[in-house]
Amino acid sequence: MSSLKENPFKTKEDLKHALTQLVDPMETYYSESKARIHTSDTGVGYGKKTAGMETLLRLLWGMAPLAAGGQTHKQLSSIKEGIVNGTNPKHADYWGGP
Repeated sequence: MSSLKENPFKTKEDLKHALTQLVDPMETYYSESKARIHTSDTGVGYGKKTAGMETLLRLLWGMAPLAAGGQTHKQLSSIKEGIVNGTNPKHADYWGGP
């Protein structure tokens, strides 16, 4: 797989390839319920629970345009599962209220 530096970013396929390169490594960091992604401890001003939710939802910055363009990614179902679990007040990994 080529690096992001070598990607010309000229076609939709170039963008999809870049998204795949950025998102695929996240697969191993999902929580069991898929409601969070924990890659490392960070210096954010909020807790791990919120950071894990934010990491998961940031993937939507690439996934949403991909899906809107009629394409998909293998992790999209995991993200959907995580959102369902994270927004379910009865689930152990509920994100909490706003």
